[in-house]
Amino acid sequence: MLKISYFSESKIEKLLNDLLQHYRAFYAPSKQSGGDEEPENTSGEEGLCDISNKSFNAQQARQTLKTVFANQLTAEDEEFLLEEEEEDALDFLMTWIRELKIPHTEETEKFANWEACIARLKELTFPSSAPGGGHASWPFIGQIRYDHPQSRSPTYLKILTSDIFTG
Repeated sequence: MLKISYFSESKIEKLLNDLLQHYRAFYAPSKQSGGDEEPENTSGEEGLCDISNKSFNAQQARQTLKTVFANQLTAEDEEFLLEEEEEDALDFLMTWIRELKIPHTEETEKFANWEACIARLKELTFPSSAPGGGHASWPFIGQIRYDHPQSRSPTYLKILTSDIFTG
């Protein structure tokens, strides 16, 4: 039996806002330079580390957005996310989230055997495993708990999505 604790809509909105900020901070054209320059390169080791961290966070944010919205996020949509006001871009993503009908509570799912349970875990984490290609749910899950029928203590599978992009 799996107990899946999904994030609330407000927590999902905060997560998407964080992803969007990291994504835009690196990929969006600089408004001061007219958009033709690369991200500012500062001299010294600290400046290089800062650029490297921003690049890594932006790449992770972009990959997460592409994973979640696998069947929806086109090049034109990515351009929209970078060029429009941040609030409009976030509203755009939240509209897609609502269309995905992600639960915002804890759900319990029972399985006939271990293989069926593993298949469901794959569906939650890998969109290509879901019927029809689906979307990845892992960014919206705070915790998955597996309760084995013969065990007295549950096994927790903590998914640390909200911690990935802080800092």
